[in-house]
Amino acid sequence: MGSRRARLTAVAAAALLVGGFAVTPVAFGDAAPGRYPAAEIHRPSPIPDLSVHDSTVYAVSVSGGKMYDVDGSVWTGNGADIMSKAEDKQLYQLIDVTADSIRYEARYANGELHDGVVIRKNAAGERTVNELRTPENTTGEQVAVDRTTVTRKDRLTISAYGYDPGEQVAVYLRDTRGGTGRKKVLVAHRRAGELGRLTYSFRLPPLVTRKGTYVVYLESPNQRITSPVITVTR
Repeated sequence: MGSRRARLTAVAAAALLVGGFAVTPVAFGDAAPGRYPAAEIHRPSPIPDLSVHDSTVYAVSVSGGKMYDVDGSVWTGNGADIMSKAEDKQLYQLIDVTADSIRYEARYANGELHDGVVIRKNAAGERTVNELRTPENTTGEQVAVDRTTVTRKDRLTISAYGYDPGEQVAVYLRDTRGGTGRKKVLVAHRRAGELGRLTYSFRLPPLVTRKGTYVVYLESPNQRITSPVITVTR
């Protein structure tokens, strides 16, 4: 199935609710309601800096000239996290719909990207909401591990998100000692699943040493991310 692109604009203010695969324009009028701040996207999540989640995303956007100061207290006071915000900015939205995904972009009047998400859903009803890739969310410590203290005979389970479906990922174990020339060993090549998720369990390779410290390093065309430091106790 091909994609459908819709440019959403309103005479003045429009609020969009993006939840799973439902995109519903609400609250059209000649001004944004006072309690809804302009040009914000909110994500209910216990981890504010998580760039991938499965919660509902709310977007409030203003395309007209009448705007209000940004005040996110109504949202944060009800358990939501603010992903991004801007004041005194006119925005329009682009939405691409395919059989199993929605891509939402908020852009300024000059076409510059403000922010956006990609929502993917599989036949089982599972979904992921991925913030559009940036230099900040495609590098750094973004790999989850099931433990950070291990023995040399243990298995380690890792998980990471934000990939394209089927994207190939190289899994490395990297020694944290040794400065910029840190030694790393290739553990495996794996492919991300249909939701852009990678989950993999492996036994630690023979090179690990007692009292050594390591990180899992995942390298792919779109991301170069690491895990927290893992300490080998014995």
